[in-house]
Amino acid sequence: MKKSIITLCATTVAALFLAGCQKEKNVEPVFEGPTHTLTFTAEKIIDSKTAIASEENGVVSYKWLSSDQSRMHILEYYTVVKDGKTEYKYNAGTIESMVLTNGDKTATFEVSFEGDVPSGEIIYKACYAKSISSKGGNPLIPATQSPLPSSFDPDADVLVAEISNGRAENTSYKFEMTRVVSVNKMTLKGLTAGETISSVTFESDKYHSAYYDLVQEAYNSTGKKLTFTFQENNTVPSNGEFPVYFTTAPVTDATFIVKVTTNAAIYEKTAANTISFAAGSVRRFGVNLSRTPISAGKVYTLVESQSDLSEGANYLLVGLSSNSSTFYALGEQKSNNRAGVAVVEDDGQITVDNTIEVCPIVIESSGSYYTLQDVSTNQYLYTSSTGNNRLWSKDSVDDYAKWNISILNGVASISNVGNTSRGILCFNPTWQNNTDSNPLFAGYGSAPQNGTSEL
Repeated sequence: MKKSIITLCATTVAALFLAGCQKEKNVEPVFEGPTHTLTFTAEKIIDSKTAIASEENGVVSYKWLSSDQSRMHILEYYTVVKDGKTEYKYNAGTIESMVLTNGDKTATFEVSFEGDVPSGEIIYKACYAKSISSKGGNPLIPATQSPLPSSFDPDADVLVAEISNGRAENTSYKFEMTRVVSVNKMTLKGLTAGETISSVTFESDKYHSAYYDLVQEAYNSTGKKLTFTFQENNTVPSNGEFPVYFTTAPVTDATFIVKVTTNAAIYEKTAANTISFAAGSVRRFGVNLSRTPISAGKVYTLVESQSDLSEGANYLLVGLSSNSSTFYALGEQKSNNRAGVAVVEDDGQITVDNTIEVCPIVIESSGSYYTLQDVSTNQYLYTSSTGNNRLWSKDSVDDYAKWNISILNGVASISNVGNTSRGILCFNPTWQNNTDSNPLFAGYGSAPQNGTSEL
């Protein structure tokens, strides 16, 4: 069978393929020994939460939901003196019950903490968030959100409160919650009525997702890109406008790009003006989009042997993740590696259209080595000369941008010429802050070894 399109593969930490043709957990303490139980009341969350009720810098109407018990976290901070040194400690409480009164505007929590009641002054902090960090109990403003039809994702809300005069003799406290995110309504304009939206991305030069440090009252940034997904109520109405409700960390003068993927087209807009978001406020703005039809897609087929390689053809570098059967293609450049983009393999073929943000490469040979050039940037993939697990891109070719490629029974081995201990691998970086949880491509610490693959 004649191959008009090519796929190449290799394995190590995870199976790696090239396809070608002519991209926190909650603190749950386990109590041992004594505990103490306190009562906390939150009468209102500054009229804030699920339905945007007014214009710019307005308020958000609020009622507690029964599901909010899982989003509310209450922590106990105190100091202890050990070996003559003062240490800062905290306990994450377990909410035993939540009772709603006053038309669901007041919530009363019974909370258990590990150990006896600390002596001296105690600081109690509350945060309302889907997840918090395992160190410090800081709430996360997530990078992926699922907006509701006329409201933002409650799992993307972050509210905080503090009681700084807690005493051992007190058993009940009252919280006044404050929002530390901006709540926003972005109206997408210029869409085609009847299309269904699968995802929307908002990306800028500022950090929008972050952990909010409860002690420092500052943000530990995690990402500049927010992704909004829709499972239902995602059909564009007759006026061609679609509202997207979301939250973001406060930023000033952000230059941004909005991208919308529907079942029929890709819409995109690079804003001519900057935008700012303030904590606790409501921000409304519109985005006029331009439409690009989705192409039928290109098909990439397995490269079975060295003779199948064709200079000047486009290839995908595709890896099999180390902890699943999902395939990932080489994606955009990150700081020290390349993103992994989920793709679907079907009978030795992978189809890619405009909705899949992969980065095809061109393979060229020169003597006994190959170069791998990114089609979108015309830059060459290279790894580190110092032993770091890096995969970067640059304009010129030296030994660290040269690669050895061998293919046996549809399985490829790719190693670096300048640093022979390095090979391009697809791996799950459990040791990194990999917020999207997908595998990454990197110049890992051992060259790929031949293996087997379903392709």
